[in-house]
Amino acid sequence: MRKEEKRSQAVNYFMATVGVPAPFRLMMRLMPFWGQLKANAHTLPYDAAVMAGFVLPTKRLAAIKVPVVAMAGVKSTPTLRRAAEAVATAVPKARHQVAEKMSHAVNPKLMAPLLVEIFSGTPSKRT
Repeated sequence: MRKEEKRSQAVNYFMATVGVPAPFRLMMRLMPFWGQLKANAHTLPYDAAVMAGFVLPTKRLAAIKVPVVAMAGVKSTPTLRRAAEAVATAVPKARHQVAEKMSHAVNPKLMAPLLVEIFSGTPSKRT
């Protein structure tokens, strides 16, 4: 098997592990960013190690003393949306927020007004 094929399989496996449905993974292979994902495929074992078997570290999260906003995009996979909600539940006084019109890929134009709201405490005019 060629190195390119192994990298593609690694990305596909990782995406399946984090909850990306098969039809979306097939579509992702046709998009330009799939090449970027393959280029970074060698880092996926480190991502998995840091994620400690994909188990939420609730005791560690409960010790957080700073304000936290756990955010997920409305278009993110259900697994990632549930993860953000679980983090907000585990961290004392954390806030959960869903970013409208956004997926897991952050769109700076959509994120900027959300950050203004979060840090200023006042609603901003969203674009």
